[in-house]
Parts: sequence; C-alpha cells; structure tokens
Amino acid sequence: MRKLVVVTVLISMILVIYEQISRAYYESTIVPSGELVDVGGYNLHYLKMGKGSPTVIFESGVDSRSHVQWSNLQQKLSQFSTTISYDRAGYLFSDSSNKEKNIVNISNDLEIMLEKIDAPKPYILVGHSIAGATLRPFIENNIDDIKGVVFLDAAHPDYFVKLPSELSFLAEESSKLPVKLASILGLSRLTKGSDTPELALYHHSLNAWADEYKHTESMLKDAKNFSDFKDVHLSIIAGNPELMCEFISDKGTLFRKCVTHADLLQNDLTKLSSKSSLIKAVKSRHYVHFDQPELVINEINRMINF
Repeated sequence: MRKLVVVTVLISMILVIYEQISRAYYESTIVPSGELVDVGGYNLHYLKMGKGSPTVIFESGVDSRSHVQWSNLQQKLSQFSTTISYDRAGYLFSDSSNKEKNIVNISNDLEIMLEKIDAPKPYILVGHSIAGATLRPFIENNIDDIKGVVFLDAAHPDYFVKLPSELSFLAEESSKLPVKLASILGLSRLTKGSDTPELALYHHSLNAWADEYKHTESMLKDAKNFSDFKDVHLSIIAGNPELMCEFISDKGTLFRKCVTHADLLQNDLTKLSSKSSLIKAVKSRHYVHFDQPELVINEINRMINF
C-alpha cells in the first residue's frame, strides 16, 4: 500500500511538472485564431469566417472549449454565409469581466461585439444548452434583426423547477475540485481533444466555467422574463432523452420520469415563437452538434436560404 502511494505521488508530480512546462510553451506559441474587440473595458475573442448575409452566430453552453467546439460547423457553413463563433468573457482568449454572470450582461456583450465588428444583418443564432437562456435577451432586444434561431438541446427555464424529486441529485452542485485537479495534472486537455492546439489553453476557461456553472440556476430563472420571440423562425433540435438518461440502470419508473422530463421541456420551448418546429435528433445525446452535425448544418442552411 505504501509503495502504491509513493508511486501515485511520483506520477502526479511528474504530470504537474510536465503540465506547467507545456503551459509555458503553449502560452508563448499559440496565438488566437480570431480577433479581439473591446466591449467595454475588456476584450472578447471572436472568429469570423465567410462573407455575406445573414450572419450565423454560434453561442456555446457552459463549456470550457468555448468557440473551438464549433470549428466543424463553422468551416462548412462559412462557404455559404458569414459565421461567427466567440469566447464569452473569461473563456480561452477573452478577458475576464468583473460584471455579474447573468443573461442580460452576456447578451449585452454579444450585442456590442456584433455592432463593433459590423456583422452583416440579419442574424441566425445557434445556441447550445445554457445558450437557450443567455440568448433570450438578445433575441427580444433585436427581434427585427433576427432571421432565425436554432436551439440545440437548449436549457429550459423550468429545468430545476420541474425536475422529479427522485432526480434531484442532478440539480446538486458538484465539487469543482476534480475538474481543477484534472487541469493541474494535464488530464483535461486530453479529454477535450488534444488535436486542437487552442485547447492546450483549456485552463484559461476554468474560472469562467465555474462561475457560469454556479449561476446556472439563476440564469435559467431570469430567462423566464424573456419568453416571446414573436414570429421568428425557431428550430428546436432536441437530443434523444433515452440516450441521455441511460445512466439510470433500471429502465423502469425512474428512467421514464427522466425521459419524460426532458421531452416535456423541449416540447415546451416551441411556445417561444409562433413559427417554431421540434426536430428530434434520435442519434444524439446533449451535444447534438457533435453527434449529428449534418442534421444541424442542414437546418441552419435551410434558414439561410429562407
């Protein structure tokens, strides 16, 4: 047992040293793929590809990979229109902000950024997960400039409110220690995709990720105040709840409650607009744009060609 502890400590020390050396190297060699823009005392990093209108804007969930996760979709869609992915404040190449993490501040940052970089109007907004909340103020405040919205397994304001009591453990805030420890040891970069150089700077995102994660419930609550997209074209692409609930080994009552909870909330999102549709991505879990990218690309292309 003592030998195992010693070996574990030695391996951990080697990993920590290697990670710190790697960080120093990547900090000096990796440059942002996009540009920086001042949105009021701090810079946001954005990547703009393609040309013409409309502009397709990608909004991430609470995800340390930030704009990088959209690389595949952005490269393909930039053949047809202007596309923009970006890092919210504190993620990857964007500066941190002292502003409170709420959906209005996040929306304001996006609005200022788009105006400053002269993104061609109208906009098509593509949002994953918590972006179903963070994009709402922007949509309502710029309703005349929105050509369409595509929500990818988007978060519903009542996620926690309507969560069955038997699934309350899903609402409990998990410890950030394992994530931070994985980052210190260099394991996080391996799990996030080591083939993407920018993700070597994954550790830049950790504080922003933790801050947004902590405020998820309040952001969803605030989203209830922005629930009218009027007649904007809205496509809800929902992941398969049976795949997302497969962590429940007993496929009985609890499993069905988990599936029903997800189904009802995704269906309810269609009430946001009088021109909405629900698409079920049967081969996808939460990350629909990873599991069925062509489905997402086809739907965005359909909106581009309206």
